[in-house]
Amino acid sequence: MSLFKKPASRFWQGAFTYRGTRHQFSTRVEDKHEAEGILKAKWVQLARGEVGLPPEKKVEPKTVAELLDALEKWYRSEGKASQQNLSALAVARRAFGSKTAHALTKEAIDRYIEKRIHQGAKPATVNRISEKVRRAFTLAELVPPKIQHLSEKGNVRKGFFEQAEFEAVASHLPPDLSDFARFGFLSSWRKSEIASLRWADVENNVIHLRAEDSKNREPRSIPVTGELIQVIERRRRARAFETPEGEQLSEWIFHRDGRRILEFRKAWKSACKRAGCPNKLFHDLRRTCVRDLVRAGVPQSVAMDISGHKTITVFKRYNITDQRDKVAAFQHLAEHHEKARKKVVTMAGR
Repeated sequence: MSLFKKPASRFWQGAFTYRGTRHQFSTRVEDKHEAEGILKAKWVQLARGEVGLPPEKKVEPKTVAELLDALEKWYRSEGKASQQNLSALAVARRAFGSKTAHALTKEAIDRYIEKRIHQGAKPATVNRISEKVRRAFTLAELVPPKIQHLSEKGNVRKGFFEQAEFEAVASHLPPDLSDFARFGFLSSWRKSEIASLRWADVENNVIHLRAEDSKNREPRSIPVTGELIQVIERRRRARAFETPEGEQLSEWIFHRDGRRILEFRKAWKSACKRAGCPNKLFHDLRRTCVRDLVRAGVPQSVAMDISGHKTITVFKRYNITDQRDKVAAFQHLAEHHEKARKKVVTMAGR
């Protein structure tokens, strides 16, 4: 017997095997404790013969690839078809797609996990792939094989930019990508969120991020102020693009020939290498902005509202300290002690 939830469903689903046949049903309740009681009662009633079961239907075995295709369709319908999700789905298809759903076992997944780790893959990377398999089964209302979740402790990236490093990278990017990156450096917004911005989202010098384009599905906004003013003004001047029908205006703030900018990994990698700081990620700009907001004395609640972090735990992972922060901390401590000593001497001299 087991309980699970389908994506986008608030009700718990029950599953059990009876006389060699697996059965699944909705408990129609949101509380897990209640759902457990319903599942146990169902099993007792079945054992006593008090409740009938629907006639068995012959179901053609589905392949794991079909389940993953359905998950991709759901991601697209929900606006969650990020490059990261699509890439993980592609890897999962290559690894498990040819197997039928009922033939995929825990042992097969364990072997895959062991192989990937042996090849040098990070636990977080492997977890993202196995998680897609689990979600695909759940979406299809099938009980997934038991999938181990690898510990990701110590796997948190600590990449960030200093001002000079960012300016060097930006100088090696073409103007449109340079502005895209600078927006990330100044706002802490995610790459996909920046790519989603339209001119219709700019109103009264405020840039609004729509709920459907936000990773946590909550709208956010930032004022067009400081360096962002120059970024937005440059993008306004670059809004027009040529078509066979003549000049038109792009609906996207960050576009190339009218089409919004989505991926530029090769250009980014090349710019980082030429700037002398290879292996930097675009996401490091988000970490950098969060760290700099805290360094600048911005209250944590305001910084979290800007960046879109919903939990303090994740936010603190982005608020990275380095040796310079620690040196500054001890300098402030020394200044505090010096002021205290002067106060003591003054009081003693009265």
